[in-house]
Amino acid sequence: MSNDGKPGVLVTDPRVMGLARPLAGQFEIIDANDADALADKAGAVIAIVSAGVDRIDAALLDRLPKLRLIAAGATGIDGIDTEAAAARGVTVTNAGTLHANDVADYAVVMTLAARQQVVRADQWVRDGRWPDEPMMKRRTSLASERVGIVGMGAIGSAVARKISAFCPDIGWWAPRAQELPWPRHDSLIDLARWSSILILCARGDPALTGMISAEVIDAIGPQGLFMNIARGFLVDEDALIDALKAGRLGQAALDVFAVEPAQSARWRDVPNVLLSPHTAGVTIESGVARREVITGNVQAILTGGQLQNIVVDGRARNPA
Repeated sequence: MSNDGKPGVLVTDPRVMGLARPLAGQFEIIDANDADALADKAGAVIAIVSAGVDRIDAALLDRLPKLRLIAAGATGIDGIDTEAAAARGVTVTNAGTLHANDVADYAVVMTLAARQQVVRADQWVRDGRWPDEPMMKRRTSLASERVGIVGMGAIGSAVARKISAFCPDIGWWAPRAQELPWPRHDSLIDLARWSSILILCARGDPALTGMISAEVIDAIGPQGLFMNIARGFLVDEDALIDALKAGRLGQAALDVFAVEPAQSARWRDVPNVLLSPHTAGVTIESGVARREVITGNVQAILTGGQLQNIVVDGRARNPA
């Protein structure tokens, strides 16, 4: 235990520190970036609060002998070594579908803003070009777009429902078939060739790294738009940049990147791309909901209460 006798909660990413603060009265909150505090209090840590993408590996788990829970404040848990957690009897929870609608809203907003040239139009007026130059190039009617969605979990299906109000021609692909109102294409490359807009909503599985390859990007084509609301590592980002610069891809809208925070210099001279700092699921309401789940789960470790949104049941898999 720590010096004052409180059990410890380790926060491994500053982006989720706010989700852990309500626990401060009952637990000692430890910032993983404070090496001295971690070294001094590792033996007291019973729970980790994570963003899901920050690396939690076997080496870190071995430093935390009393750890019983990793609570991710997002749906994706690709930074967490779930096998190592299960082997040590550590349960992993995530945000489930708490912010799926917010992420889907943002995906639709970014897609429509890019396709309708909203940011460019704003800059056109601000730059004083309106009186002296013809307006920007003509836009494609949204009703004529063919929207392909990659991944049809809670977020992908919400995107399909919401964007169909503007673009009724929807198709999708995911490795597993399921009954949905929209047709499933035979392959990812087939969907990319069909789509004028391709939206990536796939889960953040490291096994899917680079699934949006140069071939897929070129299949979308010079008139097409690629939108990523999933994870940056699912895309060959170098190929994406090359395609945008060469005009082989018409547009991109990105809320996630291969390396975050994204470096502005990498994107400064990339044309026809709308960028956002991984903020799709960050709303007041989703923050409250995620905070309630995380605080409830951490407190349940002490009280024996029921955990919500279990991804890995460490107790069930623990060989001991």
